[in-house]
Amino acid sequence: MAADDEKLKSSLSHGTYGFKGLKDHYEDRVDARFLPGLGHWFGMFDGHGGEHSADYLKDSLGDHVAAAVREAMPAFDDALAGARETAKRRKIEETQAKHAAQPTHGPREKEQLRQIEAAAREVDDRMDGLRQVSFGSPELAALRERLAGRRGWLDKASRKRRGGKDA
Repeated sequence: MAADDEKLKSSLSHGTYGFKGLKDHYEDRVDARFLPGLGHWFGMFDGHGGEHSADYLKDSLGDHVAAAVREAMPAFDDALAGARETAKRRKIEETQAKHAAQPTHGPREKEQLRQIEAAAREVDDRMDGLRQVSFGSPELAALRERLAGRRGWLDKASRKRRGGKDA
C-alpha cells in the first residue's frame, strides 16, 4: 500500500448506530473500510425482512466497485500514481511560492502582534489559575470554555498577522 494510502486510511474515523426495532434480531449491515487507491468506502444496507442480502452486499459490493473501476480504467493504478505525483509537485510549488512572498511587518503590525501575543499569555495565565480550582461549578466550566475559545481566536489572529496558514 502506498504511503499516501496509509496516510488517508488513518485520517478518518467513523461510528455507526443501529436499532433493531420490534424484530428479534438486527438485519441491517454497515461496511466501512478503505479501498486502496480509491479511498474510504461506506455502505449501509437495509435487511428488508432478512439479513442475507445485506450480508452479501456488505461482504462484496465494495470489492465489486473497486474491480469495476479498475476494469473500466485498465491503467487506473498508473493514472492514480501520476495524479499523486502532480498533486505533490503542485503542493511543493505552492509552498515554495508562499514562503518566497512572506509579508514584511511594519511598526503598526508588530505592535498589533505584540498585543495579540500578550492577550494570549494572559488567557494562558488565567486558564492555569482555573486549573488549580475544582471544576465542580458550571460557572467555572463556562468561564474556562470562554477562555479556551478566546485563546483559539487569538492563535488564529496571530497566525493571520504573521501571514500564516488558516489566516
